[in-house]
Amino acid sequence: DATYQEKLTSFGPNQLQELLALVESRHTQFSPLSLCTALHRIAASPGGAREQRRCSDFLCSLQEALQNPNAFRAQSISNSCWALAKLQWRCPTLLEALVGAAVTKMEGFKPKELSLLLWGLASSDAAPATCQQSVVAAVCAEFMERGSEVFDAQSIATIAYSAGALTVA
Repeated sequence: DATYQEKLTSFGPNQLQELLALVESRHTQFSPLSLCTALHRIAASPGGAREQRRCSDFLCSLQEALQNPNAFRAQSISNSCWALAKLQWRCPTLLEALVGAAVTKMEGFKPKELSLLLWGLASSDAAPATCQQSVVAAVCAEFMERGSEVFDAQSIATIAYSAGALTVA
C-alpha cells in the first residue's frame, strides 16, 4: 500500500479533483510532510486557487499541526509559504504559524528555502506586518551570518527583492 505522501506526489497537475477528494477525506491522517505536500500540489494544479473554501478543514489541520514546529522540515515550511502566495489564499493565522515555525529553525533552511520563504510572504497580501518584519530580520541575519558566498545568484536576487518589497510596503 502506498503512503499518503506517495499518493499525494503521484497526482499530476490535471488531477486536482482527485487530489482534493483525498485531502478532504484523509487530511486528519496526514503527517506534517504530507499536509505541506498537499498544499503545494494544490497550488501547482490549474484551478487550485478556486478551492480555498473546499480546503478550509485541511488548512485548519495544517495550522494545528504547526503547534509542533519541530515536526516540520524547512523545505515544507517554505513550500507552504510559496503555495499560499501562489494560490492568493488569505490565511493570516496560518502564515503566522508558518513564520513562527520558520523562525525557530532558520539555521536549518537552505539558501533556496530562505528565498522561497521570503518570496512567499512578500507575494501574499495576507501576511501580517509583524510576520513580515520578523522574517525579514531573521532571513537577513541568517544571510549575514552565512555570507553571500553560500548563496546562489537566484537566491540572493529573490531575497533582496522580497526583503525590499516587505520593508517598503
